[in-house]
Amino acid sequence: TRIADRDALMVRATLEEPFGTTHLMAYFVPRGELLYQLVFSYPAAFPRYAHVVDMAKRNPALFIPVKVG
Repeated sequence: TRIADRDALMVRATLEEPFGTTHLMAYFVPRGELLYQLVFSYPAAFPRYAHVVDMAKRNPALFIPVKVG
């Protein structure tokens, strides 16, 4: 997977919760000494939210860096 022309590791998970199922998508994007951690979640009852996640991936200016180390 690539985000903003950078390699990224994507992790998907499905969480079964008392109120329903939640989908989670996390992306880990290294940039120099920083590691961007992009985490998106949405209820399975609203599968079209996956499109919003896809749009967010295309606009990396929305991402906030997290210092590692």
